[in-house]
Amino acid sequence: MPRSRLIAEIRAADQRLAAERRALASQGRARLDYLGRVSPLLLLGGGLLAGLVVGRLVSPAGAGCRAAYLGSIQFWRLAGGAIALLAARP
Repeated sequence: MPRSRLIAEIRAADQRLAAERRALASQGRARLDYLGRVSPLLLLGGGLLAGLVVGRLVSPAGAGCRAAYLGSIQFWRLAGGAIALLAARP
């Protein structure tokens, strides 16, 4: 395969990737803007509730409230990055 053709294919792939990157960045900004409009208390309450539900579903029968509480803490750690981003916004 001639070198010029390889270079053209690489440039075409680079342009496709750049377009996909721009689309993903736009979608990411839209999601962050949406989360910025949601009340932080709603996010906290939703995270706690979802964590309790997940903890309850994952825990073996009879493990009780302690397992649900630990599950909600783990979910909170996962959601912490999004909440930190929202808290940093003016």
